[in-house]
Amino acid sequence: MKKRYNCSVDLKFLLDKSKELVKSKLGTESASSHNRILYFKKMLELLGESNLSKESLKYYDMYNKEFLKRMKCFDYVRPLLDFCKDNQIKVCICTDMVCEIQMKKLKRLGLSNKFKYVITSEEVGCEKPDEKIYNSILIAVGDFDPQHYIFIGDSEEKDVNGPKQIGMKSINVKELFNI
Repeated sequence: MKKRYNCSVDLKFLLDKSKELVKSKLGTESASSHNRILYFKKMLELLGESNLSKESLKYYDMYNKEFLKRMKCFDYVRPLLDFCKDNQIKVCICTDMVCEIQMKKLKRLGLSNKFKYVITSEEVGCEKPDEKIYNSILIAVGDFDPQHYIFIGDSEEKDVNGPKQIGMKSINVKELFNI
């Protein structure tokens, strides 16, 4: 890529800068701010690319293919999901990532059949820790008592404190498994 654009700039730096520019324009409360095709498009704009549609999609597809190929499931995930299934505990994913990528990640990891409910900020219109996204879980599952849920995640703000706003219990997986 550096040769093609006669570029001496570190492409990782340029992609990070592009991500920063996209997020500053869209804000961080929008699922679209997580869409990597926008980062590649912005990077290519900065490099002076004239065919943004074709090239943005090409790099986006390359990135996702490589990301999905290298992605691994944490060791605790499958036993935890099996425990939930064995004990008839409903499991839901709630993510700020865009729906398409989340579904591809689940498929790649062989976990698609483990989740009946996948709630994304993209479809809800807000991101964690907005109460609306946690309430969307209650609506999707059809059980409106937040005390019947345990929200498990890796962000203190979004996955622990956020769910507590509506009365859900929560667990920080980083603390639980010393990650």
